[in-house]
Amino acid sequence: MRPAGAGAAARGPAVAERAGLRLDAWSHGGGTLRDVPVRVGDGALEVEDLRVPLREIFWTSRRAGLLIVFSERDVMALRGSGRDLDRVARELEMHVSRADQRRRLPDDVTTEGVLCTAGVAAVGRVGGAEVRGLRLAVVTRRALHLLGAGERRSLPWPAAEVRELEAERAGGRGPALEVGTDGDRVRLLYLFPEELRLVARAARGQPEASGPELELFARRDVAPPVAAQMPALLLNVDVLQELAEETTGKLPLRTAERTGLGSSFFETHFLELGEVALGPLLLRKSAASGAGSLARAVEAMDADELQEDTRAAVSNAAARVAEAYDRQLRGLLRARRASSRMESRYGLSEESREEIRLRILGPFERLVPLLRRLEEQQRELSERLERVEAGPPEAEEGPLRKSLDAWKRTLRKVDAAYEEAWRAALGEIREVWGTRLLPVLVEVAAMRRRRIPEWVQLALIAVLALLAAAAITIWLVW
Repeated sequence: MRPAGAGAAARGPAVAERAGLRLDAWSHGGGTLRDVPVRVGDGALEVEDLRVPLREIFWTSRRAGLLIVFSERDVMALRGSGRDLDRVARELEMHVSRADQRRRLPDDVTTEGVLCTAGVAAVGRVGGAEVRGLRLAVVTRRALHLLGAGERRSLPWPAAEVRELEAERAGGRGPALEVGTDGDRVRLLYLFPEELRLVARAARGQPEASGPELELFARRDVAPPVAAQMPALLLNVDVLQELAEETTGKLPLRTAERTGLGSSFFETHFLELGEVALGPLLLRKSAASGAGSLARAVEAMDADELQEDTRAAVSNAAARVAEAYDRQLRGLLRARRASSRMESRYGLSEESREEIRLRILGPFERLVPLLRRLEEQQRELSERLERVEAGPPEAEEGPLRKSLDAWKRTLRKVDAAYEEAWRAALGEIREVWGTRLLPVLVEVAAMRRRRIPEWVQLALIAVLALLAAAAITIWLVW
């Protein structure tokens, strides 16, 4: 578990490296790898023992639940949750921007007028050679160019045959396009519908029908990212202050004053505990509200990490309850010059500390089903957001809006559930103070103050022991 307050608001750039991601992978040169560590290290994408130098990466593409990485010598495909793939993709883009990728395409290809660039699965024969596997399809006004695994194959336009295949005829892997001419024939899978239509028109020698050239057809390349659009969330420090005052009013304050603890102590105490326990949520809400895009906002409100950070923060808050008690107990014992043995007698045992922690944590554990629902919705939202931003500018946003609305509704429920959980946790803390901690402190406060400090008593005992020993020695000698 991370310390309280750790989370998206304080994360540095090396997310994939620090998170220790494990994904499935496939490479043209190394085959299939299952559940292997993946990190973007210094100068390379590292997958198990495979290293892909960043300077050799010339394109990345998100297709069919994959992150495909094209380099000068190999093609790498990573498969995992949309959130994990997003992290790796963002980390790569920090080192290899889209502008860098475009510059790394062959000059003689880009001068032909690029209409569309897409990561595809290609099966067939191009340029007299067999082609099978993942390739970067660069579609120009003159030809189809397939790049990857250290190869480049081209099929010139217009093609003699162009066929659009439905998903069933394409082996159940989505719609496909099949083009062929002069003995070459290749089937392209994983194309978005808009891309498929554009490539078909180009293959027939009719690219003008698509309107203006889509040199950077992906939405993220020609439009700003989808705005964050965070819902109104109500839990804040003002609410915590109100709850602290409300809880303080339910304590036996006259009893507490006999121990030196008044209402101001408990109001501050309960407020600080709330800020610690709910710190992860408050920090993430602040980061999400200031995020420049929906993708960043979703990452800031990551449900799995929020749950983990909350557990650590609530445990920290429970420890602070015990620390406040220990501090007051020591002060009372010192004021009464009590024996040091009294601290162990009246202090909290490890079992008692653990019991307090579990009592305070209990209300937050009941949030787990709701946080799991939020995690599922954020995964679906991230995947649909990626499809929109990786697709053409005019792509349909209906499914994305539907996922966004569901995520926002659950986020509001999470916000309200955290307030209710903290109310219940405060009830547990008030019960611990009222029935267990304050009675003990009252008992200690009622102890009579020693006239002679313990250290003086010990010193006198030591002197008397020395004198007795000296007297015995003299008597034996004489």
